[in-house]
Amino acid sequence: MFLARENGIQEPIHGSFFGQSSFARLSICHGISVIPVSSEYDSVPIELLAPFGCGFQTGAGAVINVVKPEESKPRTLAVFGIGAVGFSALFAAKATSPADTQIIGVDIVPSRLALAEELGFKIIDGRTVNLSQDGALLAAIKEVTGGLTLDAAVDTTGHSLMVPQILQALAPLGKLVTLANASWDQKIEVKIADLMVYAKQWVGSIEGNSVPQKVLLLVLRSHV
Repeated sequence: MFLARENGIQEPIHGSFFGQSSFARLSICHGISVIPVSSEYDSVPIELLAPFGCGFQTGAGAVINVVKPEESKPRTLAVFGIGAVGFSALFAAKATSPADTQIIGVDIVPSRLALAEELGFKIIDGRTVNLSQDGALLAAIKEVTGGLTLDAAVDTTGHSLMVPQILQALAPLGKLVTLANASWDQKIEVKIADLMVYAKQWVGSIEGNSVPQKVLLLVLRSHV
């Protein structure tokens, strides 16, 4: 498909943000980014399918594919930033973690915190945590969990002061999955000894390390 300019030159129409075009009635996608939905899921309203793209597979995939609660069996799991990606991570954690896992949502938006609490998650109001104070988040985590640190954490904020404090709040062998950054040249300070001595893990993830077809089918099967 080509777009004709006033000067007579034709230019190809393209767009490829994360393999897809966005904010338009029509979308140009690579074939690998398109997921056909079989007729067995006709009962699922089509308007519900669109949100299961980037946001859902990133949040849910980070938990299912990287944290792997069914294998790691975390005592505690926290999600930092509970927007669309964060709530997807919370739901995946609830679906795949042991029944006694303490799942915590952390945010600064009252409505998000209220919804998370209504859905049965523990919450921490980020507005009450002074990230400029060393150990502030660790203290808040222990207060909510009854003295436990974090076996797993998913960060959707990329906050330069938050990430070091999350690492500090990890238990030995704990894992932090990073899903966001504030800018491409963002840097943070990390205590390497803290990671080494306690064998903590800090890993990145793109789109939740997801195979889109598998993640979408998981959601559809739970819905139908």
